[in-house]
Amino acid sequence: MQIKNKINLIVFTWPESYANEMDWLHKMFHKGLKRLHLRKPGFSIEQMSNWLNEVDKAFLDRIVIHSHYELVDAFGLAGCHFTERQRRLEVFEDWQPVSTSFHRLSDWEEQHTNFKYSFISPVFNSISKQNYQASYNVDLLQLRLRKKEKAVYALGGIEKDNLSQAINLGFDGVAVLGAVWLTDNPLSSFERLNKEVEKNVTS
Repeated sequence: MQIKNKINLIVFTWPESYANEMDWLHKMFHKGLKRLHLRKPGFSIEQMSNWLNEVDKAFLDRIVIHSHYELVDAFGLAGCHFTERQRRLEVFEDWQPVSTSFHRLSDWEEQHTNFKYSFISPVFNSISKQNYQASYNVDLLQLRLRKKEKAVYALGGIEKDNLSQAINLGFDGVAVLGAVWLTDNPLSSFERLNKEVEKNVTS
């Protein structure tokens, strides 16, 4: 039986401007998107503020931001995300990040408990990034995930056909980018993925 309100599917925004993005996102929120990661590395704080001002206030607390952390409190967001670089440079106590990403299992084992949840990537060959290939030994990954103390999500190359494989490895859920935004209908793609993850994730 699935835990009510548990986050099983996380969507990352397209890193650049995207046609009708806000319309697509509001439709996804209405269809059950519980967590959106707002990653626009080229956006200034003014651009990010303008973007957030377009979001229905009812959904702001579902958004985690990857830059301009001062906007978390200003907009009542769910929190901020630290990249690998930010884990080295930023002061954790200043921002209290809720999530981070790992590209090495050794780093994840040492640091993942400092965050509410984390991502391990790339679990599969990336859809949105060329030459971003999966680099984990599946058996070792599964063994390590059995010892996790906080939620961890599979990121990188996730699509409908391999989603169940990621869940079976021991991930709490999955995060997607290209599988939603590199399609003709991002909403339909989200709904298919959401249906598939709900079918595969159990408490």
